[in-house]
Amino acid sequence: MHYKYRFTVFTATYNCGHLIHRVFESLRKQTFKDFEWIVVNDGSTDNTEEVIKEFETKADFPIKYYAQENKGKPAATNFGINRAEGELFIILDADDEFVDECLETFNKYYEKYLMNSDLSHIEKKKKTQHGELHGTLYPKSPLISNEFEVRFTYKVKGEKCSAVKTKIRKEFPLNDKVDKFVPETHFWYAVADKYNALFVNDILRIYYVNQKEYESLSSTKKINFPKGRRYRDLEVINKYLQKVKQDKKFVKKTFTDYIRFSIHSNISIKTAFKDVINTKNKIKLLLYLPLGFYKAHRDRKKGRI
Repeated sequence: MHYKYRFTVFTATYNCGHLIHRVFESLRKQTFKDFEWIVVNDGSTDNTEEVIKEFETKADFPIKYYAQENKGKPAATNFGINRAEGELFIILDADDEFVDECLETFNKYYEKYLMNSDLSHIEKKKKTQHGELHGTLYPKSPLISNEFEVRFTYKVKGEKCSAVKTKIRKEFPLNDKVDKFVPETHFWYAVADKYNALFVNDILRIYYVNQKEYESLSSTKKINFPKGRRYRDLEVINKYLQKVKQDKKFVKKTFTDYIRFSIHSNISIKTAFKDVINTKNKIKLLLYLPLGFYKAHRDRKKGRI
């Protein structure tokens, strides 16, 4: 298809009217201007709409604003992807920001490595608001690899910033049916199962941590949306176990959390076993059953569910 812009920057927001100015101000400072900003207000009850309307009077770039009832980030993201006119799609959370050269640097790598290739996306690193690298660096930069190799062979950790070809985003829509939130790793694993990507150590996004005024969906204090988390673990077990099996700790966590989140989702153990396709994996599930029950009991005892 014909794209109108090089980038679509996408932000799903829920009650972040007091924080989303970070995104807007960082977009105003971008040294590369060929982009649009899509904002989907996912049922906020604060002043988000008024804030975005004020931004529209100041912006020197196009803003597309949409409001919907609260359906969750996957549904909001799919909505934004279907309206994107940028060749590359970047998610920027409502409480984070780009460094000034972010889009310019992404564009440089895109033109050199991705424009005429089958690579799916460019992935870069983040720093915290305190200037510290979040996680670890890639073993070399640039690196052509995939999410399985980067995470499970090279053991790279931490949050990343990715510019994904919009057509790839459309090829693998996020699951917005099973729950309001599904960990986005189910998208990255699906992409890695088919495509390689470009990984670079440039630090282009500022990731805010330990914010008292904002609790993210991935907060470990409470277990929200257990059906979505169960779905992610079941996908790993049924589709990608061979690609992650070298990480014994991750495999153990995936099986035990699958049991744990099945219990929290009021799904019977019989159904949990039925949903696992491979017989060998059903046996593994049986081995991890006691630990899964223990974790579920501990969650309830600590008031996490």
